[in-house]
Amino acid sequence: MAKELVDICDESLKVTGIVDREFAHRNGILHKTIHCWFVDSDYVYFQIRGKSGSFPGLLDVTAGGHISSGEKTEEAIRREVREELGIQISLEELKYVGNHRFVYRDDEQFVREFSDVFLARAEKGFSTFKPDPAEVSGIAAIPFVEGREVIRREITFLPVRVLLTNSSKRHETTMAINGSSFVPGIGDYFAKILELGEIY
Repeated sequence: MAKELVDICDESLKVTGIVDREFAHRNGILHKTIHCWFVDSDYVYFQIRGKSGSFPGLLDVTAGGHISSGEKTEEAIRREVREELGIQISLEELKYVGNHRFVYRDDEQFVREFSDVFLARAEKGFSTFKPDPAEVSGIAAIPFVEGREVIRREITFLPVRVLLTNSSKRHETTMAINGSSFVPGIGDYFAKILELGEIY
């Protein structure tokens, strides 16, 4: 499999070189990604991460990924939404809401990313999504207020509706989440997205 190449950025986000994504993640090299959050009048939809990547089974941005070297932001977001969620999205359906800098370090990785953040409408709820089970284990519908409360650990558990994907099967059920159910290191960011979703 070919290595995924990303552009190296300096602190002003000027491109200064090209590096393999895995090398960037081991060595804290700043690079760019995109985040696309799907929302409706009641929920922000979180991806349940697939088993093959990092943080399997944890809740993360609805669709997101790296901007490949030389790729435009608009191209990357349309590609990631198509690959992960099975949705063909137009630029007119996206609302840019800002950016987020993510830094995470553990014994195996040192990740530094700059993400352009977009919102999109999930008008048909779970029917909006056709997740690729090779990429995504499911989608969780997180309510605005209670979602913020569980992220901030103001409540211990929250039952939420989920769409699980297994091969070609789709199964809607509920599961209990808590503050540890989310990808680590970005709880404040997730809480902010839930606030933005409520007013979008």
